[in-house]
Amino acid sequence: MKSSEEKAPEASSSSSSSDQAAVVADDVSSFVGVPGSTWLQGVVCRKLEFGLLVKVDPPDGSAPATGLVHISQIQEGFVSSDLMDSFTEGKEVKVRLLNVDEGANKISLTMKSSEEKADVAVASKYVGDDSHWFEGTVQHLEKYGILTSVEIDGQFCKGLIHSSQVNAFVPLEPGSKVQVWVSNVDRDGRFELTMIESKLPGKLEVGQKLTGTVR
Repeated sequence: MKSSEEKAPEASSSSSSSDQAAVVADDVSSFVGVPGSTWLQGVVCRKLEFGLLVKVDPPDGSAPATGLVHISQIQEGFVSSDLMDSFTEGKEVKVRLLNVDEGANKISLTMKSSEEKADVAVASKYVGDDSHWFEGTVQHLEKYGILTSVEIDGQFCKGLIHSSQVNAFVPLEPGSKVQVWVSNVDRDGRFELTMIESKLPGKLEVGQKLTGTVR
């Protein structure tokens, strides 16, 4: 049986051999030519360390195939442990095709919408600019920080306030309102937010000269 392990993005080296073997190959010919913008009905078959196995029905009603939704394709931004726990076996989900490899009989899937990519472009305009503060709503409390939904230019973006960037004097719980600014957006589209005021003089430009006193 041919392996249908995802090539890109690669699974973590810590993934177990049993998880790797679970990504089985099916006849994917019915998915050839299906536009990547088409949403398909799927059912979670198994949760892996690096994503989800989802059985998907093709538009023509023929036999379904099982594909991998890599963890980076579940949503734009950080994927919390609570979110992963919500994907139980048999749960219905909506997915889109990323790639169909007919030779290897494998399909790559995503649960992201095109609108989520637009969110990245919106938030990227404000990276490092602590003159623009936004109101956010706490979604989940994690050991490493706080997952927060923020409205930026009319679009809702999800980001992480790392534990080191939390204002310790503000009590927080799911639903709490917080004031944040965008400190970083990494290449995977994950937003990093902060509640701490920057000590730098506003947004810096490339080539800008700074003066200071060595203490």
